[in-house]
Amino acid sequence: MAGHSSQRETSLPPPGRYALSGDPAAEARVIQDLARVATGIDSEIGDALRALVLVGPFARGEGGIVELGGEPHAADPGYELLALFRNRPERRQNSLTTMAATWTRLLNARVAIRAIATRDLAHPPATRFWFHAGRRQLVTLVGDPTLVGAIPRYDASELRVDEPAHALCEGLAPLACATLDARTDESALVDRMHRAVLACGDAMLLRRGQYADSLRARAESVEAVCASAAFRTGYLDAIEFCARPDLWAPHGAGDVQTWIASTRRWLLGWYLDSEAERTGTARDLISYVRYLAPLSNSKGSAERRPMLKLLRALPVARSEFAGWGPPIERLLRASVALAFAPYLPAARLHAARLLRLPGAGRGTVADSALLHGLSELANTALADGISHPFMSFDP
Repeated sequence: MAGHSSQRETSLPPPGRYALSGDPAAEARVIQDLARVATGIDSEIGDALRALVLVGPFARGEGGIVELGGEPHAADPGYELLALFRNRPERRQNSLTTMAATWTRLLNARVAIRAIATRDLAHPPATRFWFHAGRRQLVTLVGDPTLVGAIPRYDASELRVDEPAHALCEGLAPLACATLDARTDESALVDRMHRAVLACGDAMLLRRGQYADSLRARAESVEAVCASAAFRTGYLDAIEFCARPDLWAPHGAGDVQTWIASTRRWLLGWYLDSEAERTGTARDLISYVRYLAPLSNSKGSAERRPMLKLLRALPVARSEFAGWGPPIERLLRASVALAFAPYLPAARLHAARLLRLPGAGRGTVADSALLHGLSELANTALADGISHPFMSFDP
C-alpha cells in the first residue's frame, strides 16, 4: 500500500492510565507499544485511514500486564484497534489482519485490528462494546479525533436483550474448551476460570440493567445485589487477576488445582440458584440444560407458551429437540454443560446433541469432538459483525 508523503503525528493523551495496575514501567511500555503500532500502521495504509482508535481494556484504563523476560508486556486480550475508513472497510480487513499478526510477534502481545466504516459509527448495535465506545472509553491514536464523536451513548437498560447470553457464552465456552483440551496448561485454565466468573457477574448486571462502564463500578454493583459471599469474593479476585495474571495466586494455603475445582463447584451452585430465580428452572444442571423454554432471553421463561405444551405432549424424549433453536441458545446450553460438568456423561451427551455431533445419541463422545463442535458453534454464534468487533473465538 502507498504510504504518506508526510507522516502524521501520533496522538497519545498524557492524562489517565492504560493499565489496571498503574505501574509506571507498565504505563511507559504501553505508550511505547501504541506509538510504534500507530506509526507503523499509519505509514503502511496511507491517507485512506481516517483514524486509528484504541478500544478495549487499555482504552478503559483496565489493561492487564505480565512480565516476560524481565520486561512488562500487555496481557490478553492485548491491544484492540479500530481502523476507520470512509467506505468499503471489508477490502482492508485481510491486510489489517496480517499487520496485526506481525505486530503481535514484534510486541510479544496480542494486537487485533478491525476495519470499520465511519458511517457505521452513528448507528451501532446496542452491545457492550458500543456501550463503552459511546462513553468515550477510546483513544484516537492517529487521524481525526472528532470522528468518534458520532458514536451514540447507550444506557445500560438499552442494551440488546441477548447481551447477557453473549456475555455468558464468551466466558463459559472458553472455560469448557480449555477443560476439554488436553494441551491446556494450568495458567490458561486459571485465566478461563476467572473470566468465566467475570462473565457471570456481567450477565447478572446486564439482566438488571445495571451494567457499568468500569470494573470498579461493576464490582460495587455486584457487592450490592448479589447474596452469595463466594461470588462477591470471586468477582473481586478475578479483577485482581486481570491486573497482573502473572502475580496472582489462590488465597489461603490451597494449590491451584484445588482452587479450580472449588471455583467450578461454587460458581455452578451460584449459577443454578440465580437461574432458578430468573426462569423457574430446577437447581440441577442436567434439568437446566434440557429445559424446553428459551434460556438466552433476558427476562426468563417462566411463562408457559402453547408451543412448549405441544412439545411436552409429543411422544418423544426431550433430548430429541436439543439440536433445535438459534445458535446462541444452543451455545449457551452446551457451554454451561461442558464448563461446569465436563466429565459427567449426561452433560457430555446432551452437549453433543446441542452441537449436532454425529452419533451424539450413541455411547460416549470424545473430548476432541466436543472441543471442535463447541469451537465451531461459538464462532457461528458470537462472531456477529460490528456488534462485537473483536469476538473471534479461539480456544
